[in-house]
Amino acid sequence: MTWPQPAQPAAPAPATSAAPARPATSTAPTTAHKRPRQSNVELLRIVAMLMIVLHHIIMDGAMSQSNIGVVVGGFTEPHFYKRLLIFHIASTWGPVGNAVFILISGYFLVGKGRKVNIGKSASKLLLQLLFATVVLVVASFAVFRAPDGRGSFAAMVTMLDFNNIAWFIGYYFLVVLVGFLFLNEMLDRFTERQYLVFLLALLGVVSFQWSGALLEALAFGLRTFGGGVLLYAIGGYMRRFDTFRRIRAWVWWAVIIMVNALVVVSCYNSTQTHIKDWTQNPTGQPFQHQIDIYPNYSLWIIILGVAMFELFLRLRIPTSRVINYLASATFMVYLIHSNSFFYSIWGRVHWIDLLAASPKAFVLEWFEWALLTFACGVVAYAVYQLLSAILRLMRPLFLRDPGRHVGAVSVGAGGVSVGAGAAAGAGAGA
Repeated sequence: MTWPQPAQPAAPAPATSAAPARPATSTAPTTAHKRPRQSNVELLRIVAMLMIVLHHIIMDGAMSQSNIGVVVGGFTEPHFYKRLLIFHIASTWGPVGNAVFILISGYFLVGKGRKVNIGKSASKLLLQLLFATVVLVVASFAVFRAPDGRGSFAAMVTMLDFNNIAWFIGYYFLVVLVGFLFLNEMLDRFTERQYLVFLLALLGVVSFQWSGALLEALAFGLRTFGGGVLLYAIGGYMRRFDTFRRIRAWVWWAVIIMVNALVVVSCYNSTQTHIKDWTQNPTGQPFQHQIDIYPNYSLWIIILGVAMFELFLRLRIPTSRVINYLASATFMVYLIHSNSFFYSIWGRVHWIDLLAASPKAFVLEWFEWALLTFACGVVAYAVYQLLSAILRLMRPLFLRDPGRHVGAVSVGAGGVSVGAGAAAGAGAGA
């Protein structure tokens, strides 16, 4: 795997040029008449979903143990902040994973205008969400009723959670829907200069304190949605004008390193401020560390997401069926893990005590649980595909005219690769 340096163009492309310089592909599942997915982008989906899972294990597993007092070793000691640096860095991984999935969608969908099959996308999202909800309801029941009596720790999932788990789905779908309704066509008419003005204006609206607060006052989550539209539009800009290819790969690596270094310095500053406030204004309560939370519309999250995406676009690897299949399962991975059931399972590990005893052992346990969680999602996706194939074979038993489809909605085995989360999700994806 290599990240080759891009050749320097002899002259800049005309401002109105819309010809993509990168290979065309599709976000839809591969079929006999469609070009295979680009495995470099599919690998990025996998990495982004693992980042979201790792983020959730920290924020919804380890951090849930931060309020149980001295039992958690050094978490109530101010000097413990040095070992919590990994928490601060991981706090960005979920939002960055979410950003990557939105960027990928914009990269492939903006140029399609209203040709995006929004009905098919909605049906796949709904079917996988329904399947994941049923699996979680049954799994939480089975664990809770385990004969050894140790299952009472598990949080129970109900069918009502169909409308409550995995917030990233609605965020992602609404951004894509806005693209389908008017944004794709509007962006397609822009010259490069107009496109840049639009991106900068939208970045300002979601970044500035007053305008961002106004968005939140108008509707809860509107600022996050504005950030999603911005990321979607940036993805389309990267595909249409290919401007970022002029920047050498080492610059993108330097940007990632520098932003993470700033996250660490920022963590130090906020922690020292928190320690000073605690010592100067004693309340009699144990000291509790705080982890900085970066919103999905944060400039630093957008920069990290764009840098990762640009580097993976330059990655040259042959088409891999394994990578492409795992990437197609990422949406199911997000659905399976982003819920109270998995949070309660992760909570069985004494994360803070483990970190206090051995940071190395903590990191190994952390990544083992992330990989195991990802594997659970892949297995669930394989079962989903199998059941979908069986239902297609049994269609004549259920329908009088099995060859007829209503609009774009049909029962299929395909999957949608989105997150965080990403996604999933996700937002709470991450």
